[in-house]
Amino acid sequence: MNDFWVLGEPNPDSRDANRRRAKWNTKVDLQYESIRCAINPEHRRAGTRITPLNVTITDIVPYDFLWAYFDCLIQEHVANFFLAAGFTGYETAPATVHFVKDSKPAPRFHELIVRGSAGLLSAESGYSALGICPGCGLIDNKSKVADPSKVVNRSSWDGTDFFQIKPITGLIFVTDRVVQELKRNHFTGWKANSPSEMENVFDIMLPVSPRSRSHMN
Repeated sequence: MNDFWVLGEPNPDSRDANRRRAKWNTKVDLQYESIRCAINPEHRRAGTRITPLNVTITDIVPYDFLWAYFDCLIQEHVANFFLAAGFTGYETAPATVHFVKDSKPAPRFHELIVRGSAGLLSAESGYSALGICPGCGLIDNKSKVADPSKVVNRSSWDGTDFFQIKPITGLIFVTDRVVQELKRNHFTGWKANSPSEMENVFDIMLPVSPRSRSHMN
């Protein structure tokens, strides 16, 4: 049994997933926080999205979990269950969801925002950071994940049920407790992947950062 999983949409390459996947409302301009490094001016990049999640969905009954690629939305009854279950490491924020054609209101959804952390990818996975900028936290990395089953550094994990691992962004790591509760309650629209299944995804999502090692060591 796995202690940790990566939460995502079921069968993301399937026709059904494409039909059910939420899309950003094109009428809404996306805004992100601006990260500017006080040490290295080259380290300027977009940070966390500050625009509330606003999406459209096709006119079919939505699942309990809704995905806009890596953004995750949950219906209100799921959010209430999370609260009652005492899950940790997450927050929710109101999200705006509209059907594309149907004029009736969509169910109420909340964006799932992960706050828990397990620090950096574990060195046991084969990953190593070349440097971390002390001014803005930008991670300079060139290594890959050789053993995806060991990406979680337990000594850095804060013990939360929902957590992220740097420098990977966008993936939702969860404990086995979360997965078992989701199964027991028969929630729809989600899938749990073991870290061992995610090697290619980890490599794709590792950001390529500018190498300015004189400022990062």
